[in-house]
This record gives sequence, C-alpha cells and structure tokens, in this order.
Amino acid sequence: MFNNYETKGRIYPRNGYYDIVRDFDSVVEHLKEQYPEHKFYAVGHSFGANTLVKYLGTHSNTNPFLGAVSVGNPFDLNIANAMLKPMYDRYFADIRKTVLKSREILFKNPPPHIPLDLESIFKAKTSWEFDEVFSKIIHGHPTVQDFYTHVSCIN
Repeated sequence: MFNNYETKGRIYPRNGYYDIVRDFDSVVEHLKEQYPEHKFYAVGHSFGANTLVKYLGTHSNTNPFLGAVSVGNPFDLNIANAMLKPMYDRYFADIRKTVLKSREILFKNPPPHIPLDLESIFKAKTSWEFDEVFSKIIHGHPTVQDFYTHVSCIN
C-alpha cells in the first residue's frame, strides 16, 4: 500500500483535503515513475472497486491501465450504505475504528481546517456516525450524504 502523504512525513494533505481520485492518481503516477517499462492492470474490490472505477471515469484518456476489473463495487455509497446497514453496519464501523486505532498517532494534531476529535471517532457505533466525525471531515464535505455522493463512482 502506498500513502503519498506518509512518504512526505505526514498523514494529512498540506493544503485542502483528501480526494480519492487525486490521491489514487498520485499513486498511479508514482508507479509509472518507478516502473516505466511495465504494463499496468488493476483490480479493485468493494470500496477499492468504487475508487478504481471513479478514477477510470475521470481519467478515461490518460490512465495507464491496459485492463481493469471491478469486483463487488457499491457504485452508489448512499444506496449501498442503506442496504448494508441492517447486516454489517456495526462490523464496518468497528473494522474502520480498528484500522484507525492502529495508526492513531498519525492522526494526532491535525491542521486547523481538519478538526478531528479522536474520542468521538472511537465512540462511533455505526458507519454513518464514523463518517460523520471522520470521513466527511477529512474529505472536506458538509454532510455524510454529500461525501457519499461525491466519492460514488456512479456520479
């Protein structure tokens, strides 16, 4: 896994917010620089599939991939979240908090424009609550629904 911010000694973007397409593009550019003679193929699963398809849709003429596969793509995160909520919501929230907890030190002292409250994040019981206190903030969106709409590859 490549995190273009950590290689620069930080977890947050210097200016602005996280952006899945811009960040994915940074990873692709890094790979192209590191392996200029290679042929590239991509496989995305679940949210990774959504990210891949969103990237391909916005870079249809400039991406380096000779082929790509999308597996288990939610396409529209507003609809997917509503459908998965009854069965998996608490599980998804817990998994995301576990990942964040393992990297908690990197999220301390955020820049002023990203006002994270780690205590609230770790108290989140649902994915929506997690996205309300974490995801929408680091991506610079006013609401969770706006965040889901923006990152959904269907848009």
